[in-house]
Amino acid sequence: MGPWTVGTVTSLGLTRPIMPETLRAAKGLWTTRCDVRRACHNEDMEKRFLTLVDVQEALNISSPQAYALVRSGQLPAIQVGGRGQWRVEAVELEAYIQRQYQATRDKFDAGTEAPASVPSATENA
Repeated sequence: MGPWTVGTVTSLGLTRPIMPETLRAAKGLWTTRCDVRRACHNEDMEKRFLTLVDVQEALNISSPQAYALVRSGQLPAIQVGGRGQWRVEAVELEAYIQRQYQATRDKFDAGTEAPASVPSATENA
């Protein structure tokens, strides 16, 4: 046995060394890379960061509109990677949506604009 092995195992007539990380993983003493990968790609787990394509789909807007929101600062985002791809934190997208709802309510409360789905009094007469 070498200095980095903790034992040997015989399988199919061959004796192989057991490495410490293999033994630890088998005993459940640490999480293996496969377990971490599975947890990171769990369908139930929410993504923390969204791409601009995700933002486009969530808001049902075009690509130029999504870039305009980010570049104007209305939707906080970060650039990552060598190509500077944009990422928007999911909580920031939700905060933006809530701000837009509030701005719309404020407009209606001020009487500057009637909701498009509600017919005006003159149309009903």
